[in-house]
Amino acid sequence: MGITRQQTFPRCYLGGWLSLEPFITPSLFPDTSLVDEYSLCKKLGPKEAAKTLEKHYSTFITEDDFKAIAAAGLDHVRIPFPVLGSKDLNDDPYVPGISWRYLRFLRLPHPWPARAHHAR
Repeated sequence: MGITRQQTFPRCYLGGWLSLEPFITPSLFPDTSLVDEYSLCKKLGPKEAAKTLEKHYSTFITEDDFKAIAAAGLDHVRIPFPVLGSKDLNDDPYVPGISWRYLRFLRLPHPWPARAHHAR
């Protein structure tokens, strides 16, 4: 039996975590000329961009957020992911690999989603 249009899944959207959006995380974009991750990384340069992204990724969504999602009865999470930041592209200012590491961090058997839903 497949999924039909009538079926719904209680879910939430975690935008602004691994795919930066100025309207969700304005503190990362204090300069109005910065409109996306590309322009942010280009302005900061590789070392400062890596430091900024690492801090954001490690603090914006935490285990407590997954617990709150589960407590609200939501069992699906949509996490936008920028493929451009997942590998090194010719002279692009993206910091390769950091967002990919955090996306892989969520795959089972990582404990956050499982503990949030009391899975064993």
